[in-house]
Amino acid sequence: MPHDEKKILIVDDEVTVTETLKVLLKNTDRYHVHAEHDSTKAVQTARDYRPDLILLDLGMPNLPGTEVVKQLRQDESLRWLPVVYLTESPGRTEAADRGPIEGIPVLTKPFLVEEIMMCLAGHLSGDAHGRMVADSRSVRQNTQAENERIAAALLVVNREVEETEQFLTMMRRALAGEQNPKGGFGSA
Repeated sequence: MPHDEKKILIVDDEVTVTETLKVLLKNTDRYHVHAEHDSTKAVQTARDYRPDLILLDLGMPNLPGTEVVKQLRQDESLRWLPVVYLTESPGRTEAADRGPIEGIPVLTKPFLVEEIMMCLAGHLSGDAHGRMVADSRSVRQNTQAENERIAAALLVVNREVEETEQFLTMMRRALAGEQNPKGGFGSA
């Protein structure tokens, strides 16, 4: 492992989540990543691996993320370790509004790449937590605004497609010699 790579421990029972994060983080050449899928082994894995930060799923079977954090805080050698919770949320906005849980920031699945990178950079460079959370919310708000603009544009495009289809149907009928009851070509 190169000297400047930071060590990230991902504790999540979903293999697809850990593998996705591992690929994403390893491709930056800034992080060395290790995954643990059993929350009951998270503290021992942290002792052995000595990560710079833990990405920790809140809703795991056997031992929830909040309990893992309690165990980490009771261990003198791990007490200082930065943790970021991972959670599934029905809506990104609700998670953004909720904010940290017991002072620990929360990232919502599915992840925004920018959000993960800002969170890791903020924690690993010593930036203030408040600034990182504000930046994270800003990314969510910008993404939500962009999604709303795209949705509005899609509605317009869909209306135009429907109108074009109606026009083409009318033209096909007109070319086939069909007349409507009012004496004109096409359908009303």
